[in-house]
Formats: sequence, C-alpha cells, structure tokens
Amino acid sequence: MGDDTLTARAEAIRARSNAVLEAHLAECEAPDALARAMAHAALGPAKRIRSILLVLAADCLSVEVDVAVRAAAAIEVVHAASLVLDDLPAMDDATERRGAPPVHIAFGEATAILAAISLLNEGYKLLNSIAPISADARAQAVDRLVAAVGVAGLTSGQWNDLYPASDGGLDAITRTHAGKTGALFAASLAIAGCLADRPPEMIAALDKAGRAIGVAFQGYDDLLDRYAARAVIGKDTGLDEQRKTIADQMDRATAIAWCEAQLDDGLRHLAAAGLAETDLTAYIRSLAVRLAAPLCKTELAAASQP
Repeated sequence: MGDDTLTARAEAIRARSNAVLEAHLAECEAPDALARAMAHAALGPAKRIRSILLVLAADCLSVEVDVAVRAAAAIEVVHAASLVLDDLPAMDDATERRGAPPVHIAFGEATAILAAISLLNEGYKLLNSIAPISADARAQAVDRLVAAVGVAGLTSGQWNDLYPASDGGLDAITRTHAGKTGALFAASLAIAGCLADRPPEMIAALDKAGRAIGVAFQGYDDLLDRYAARAVIGKDTGLDEQRKTIADQMDRATAIAWCEAQLDDGLRHLAAAGLAETDLTAYIRSLAVRLAAPLCKTELAAASQP
C-alpha cells in the first residue's frame, strides 16, 4: 500500500475511533461538569496511534472493523484517563495538553481525578460490551487492558518516572518507557489477538512487539525534546531537562541507533506472530521515519553551520 493510501486509511480509523468515543461519552450518565471534563480529556485533538495500531493488527487477523474500532476507542478512553492523572500537580504538573489547559486546570483537581476514574471504568465497560465477540475473548481483552494500567504497566512506569532509580541507567529508563508508553502499545496489539481468538503464543508475541515499539517511539520523543527545534516539531521542547532520558545516556547518533534497534525488535516479534510486511508494519515504519526526520534535519542544519 502506498504512503498516501496508508495515510488515508489511518485518518479513516482515527475518524471512526473519534466517532465511537463521542457517542459513548454522550451516553454516560454523569453530572454536567464531570461529563464535560471527561469529554475534554478524551475528545481533544489526538494522533490516536494506539487506535490505528489496534485496527490495523485486527484487520491482519480478520477481525471485523466495527469490532476493532470499538476496542480501539476503549484503549483511547483509558489512555485519556492516564493523561489526566499524569498532568496533575502531584505528578507532571502540566499546564497544557494538546494545545488546551489540562483537565485539572480547566475543571479543578477533584473533578480531574473523578474524570480519570470514570474514564478508566468506561474504557473497561466499552471493551467488555463488544459483540459478537465471545465472553471469553472479551474477558481476555479486558484483562490485557487492566494489566496495562496496573503495576505491570502505567502505574509502575509513572512511579519510576517520578522516582527514578539512583543510578538512572539505561535499563531503568527502558523499564520506565516500557511502562509509561509501551504498556498501552502492547495492549493495543495483544487485544487484537484476543478479539481474533488467536493462541496464547501469538498474543504474547504481539504484546512483546507493542512494548518494544512503544519504547522506541518514547525514545524518539526524548531525543526530539533534547535536540529538535520547536519550529521544526511544532511543540515546546526542553520539557525533560529534569528527567532521566536516553539522551543522557548516549550521544544523539548512538541514541537514534538504539531507537532503531528497539523498533527492529518489535518488528521481529510481529513477524513471529505472522504479521510481517503488512499495512501494520508499513504504518509503524512510516511513524518511525516521521519521528526521526526532525532529528536528521537538526543534525544536517548543525553540520552545515560554519
């Protein structure tokens, strides 16, 4: 599939995921301010990368697109909840999210916490309500999503980010990335396998693929924060100066190669799951190229200076 066609397909998945999210949240019986806070968190401008990965993987496994899109929306609801919590003053103390005030600034801290709890539960509810998937397959999918949020995923990843190991070495940074970013990437691909009722070894390979790809993408993000110009990437940089990142562990060229190695590892796991050379792998490679491009531009610009 050509780049233009792949881009159009990704945009179509993003639009369908957004539509399911909006419809589901509109049905939630919540107090007005809480409902608006939930919508603020979940319906703002977003790349929906996790949605696209899930739907593309599910298509490779012959899952009906309507089923996959609802599962993708569930992932996005949970992701939105995690961002609300990450942004809180006790966590990352963010002042902006996707070009708008984060939920705790727009609606207050108490409402933000309640919105995050509500979104988490709506995500599980949405995933568990998908028909005509069997009850066993739905249970496995929900279990994957719950695990991604828990101590094997997001919560430990955020804790490690807040309280990094004293040595702050590469292994510790990789563990943090695997939790904060890799866990939901892993869940997105593994849930596609659950919906397709594939064997445990295939689902395990999809999980490993997602975690490695998530680590790679977070690594690229760390490097963009350190090296790229705001005008090049269109967002603030230098936000990670107080955090331990891979940019602290190695020079830029070595770090880019490290990200590429993580990505290759993820693609090998996809091949082990029988998903080599698909629209899914093409999309992952295209994302990596886009993430790395500003780093290359920055490098070339620096090299051209007298």
